[in-house]
Amino acid sequence: MTRLISRREWFAYVALFIVALGLRAATVERPLFWHDEVFTQVFAAGHQSADWLPLFDSEVRDVSALRHFRAYDPSKTLVDTTFALARDEPQHPPLFYVAARAWAGALDDPSGRHDVTQAGARLRWLSLLAGTLAFFAMVWWGRELFADARRRVALVALYACSPFFVLYAQEAREYTAWTCFAVLSSAALLRARRVGALASYATYAFVLALGFYTSLSMATVALGHALFVAVRESSDLRRTRRPSRALALFTAAGVFAALLFAPWAVLFARHYEAFRASMAWSRDIVIPHLELLGSFALNLSRGFIDLGVDEAISGATVVGLVILVGMVAMTSLNKREAWMALSLFAGPVVMLLMPDLLTGGIRSISTRYLIPCHLALLIAAAGVVRAGPRSYLVAGLVCAGLLSSAFNATRTTPWTKGVSRRLPEVAALINETSGALVVANHERHHPGNVLALSGLVDDGTQLQLLPTVEDYVLPEHPGEVYLLSPSPRFVAELRESAGVDVVPRLESLHTSLWQVRRRR
Repeated sequence: MTRLISRREWFAYVALFIVALGLRAATVERPLFWHDEVFTQVFAAGHQSADWLPLFDSEVRDVSALRHFRAYDPSKTLVDTTFALARDEPQHPPLFYVAARAWAGALDDPSGRHDVTQAGARLRWLSLLAGTLAFFAMVWWGRELFADARRRVALVALYACSPFFVLYAQEAREYTAWTCFAVLSSAALLRARRVGALASYATYAFVLALGFYTSLSMATVALGHALFVAVRESSDLRRTRRPSRALALFTAAGVFAALLFAPWAVLFARHYEAFRASMAWSRDIVIPHLELLGSFALNLSRGFIDLGVDEAISGATVVGLVILVGMVAMTSLNKREAWMALSLFAGPVVMLLMPDLLTGGIRSISTRYLIPCHLALLIAAAGVVRAGPRSYLVAGLVCAGLLSSAFNATRTTPWTKGVSRRLPEVAALINETSGALVVANHERHHPGNVLALSGLVDDGTQLQLLPTVEDYVLPEHPGEVYLLSPSPRFVAELRESAGVDVVPRLESLHTSLWQVRRRR
């Protein structure tokens, strides 16, 4: 039944909205514009890999040549963006990127003087807008899910202050938009089951399809919804030996959503090899099971507390697990609420964690793919709210989220920046002298990092982008020469073939910078 919202509850939502918006907007343009975000910018600009990959030809050229492909191109169209994605990154459906293209066009500098880093940071406001819509979707979901107003407010408060959701609302990527559709579709499903009208199931199907057009990871949400409906309908199915009307309507809604998504599914199938090549890292990298589970647990704890811990197995992980297990143990969710939480949590576990454990890979340690798990934990945490001491636990989690978000606001390179976290330091070293030459190759994540670095180094910096390091000949260059993330073999061969010293200036797991010094 429809639940009335009291004036006190409305006041709480208004206050929480101000807090949520403040946490997300205050520093939205400050963090590093990194590897993944720069590809959003390239696609929004209207370019594809066939445009900029030819620059990896061993020629020495000015950094502006690479920046060009991050600048908005008015001659391109939304169709160019859509088909560039289909050819290069079919695992990223076009809805967010088409919106980013329109957003970039609206904010483009008509004078033609493009600061690509500033323009990229402005793209984040689109994600912040999606996060704002997700806030209101969370209010609706709470109304459909909980009869107790205190739990509804707790759910929204935990989302508003969650350091995980705050950080991703400041990323020029589709994950906050996906969060919005995950929450909207979950609320729409509960409403459809409550109302039972065909129109309500059609609404659910449409929102589900929009979610798929935003992220293929919507499949984990859809699986969670299917598990939820199957469990809720199982007793009727055993009794009557035939599907109920609600089950039939849900199945029809799923088919309708699949039909709506069919055009992109066809493009995905046509460019499946591009998908396999782009996502090879998630299958090919194998880590010990204990480390995998530790990373999984740490990533889930980031939804409530995030103070910069990066180790997979750590004291913070243990504390986070104890807190989460304690919440689940104390929660008083009814069956409907509990199955919604468990079903959403099960989606990524079944589709990501289990394949990693059985066949190898690291799909489940990418926190951005675990959004349904984070939503499930918000439900579990909100369910703890009761009169008495249990409510203090939720208040503590909200405070921990506020403190964590405040801590992250002081950092230009939080953990979400992944393989690019050391790029500001790399750029600072390169910018110590003017006219430096940066040599980089096409291996692994290097192209994206070079694209991101192009917006951090000074004008006049030169680039030499290599298709391969085989038979490399060091060019004559009057300024300093740097190697970006070279392999040990490349360094050794260069020392021998060119008769130079190559010394490390910065070394880290994903990024390093080595300086070439000619022997006197």
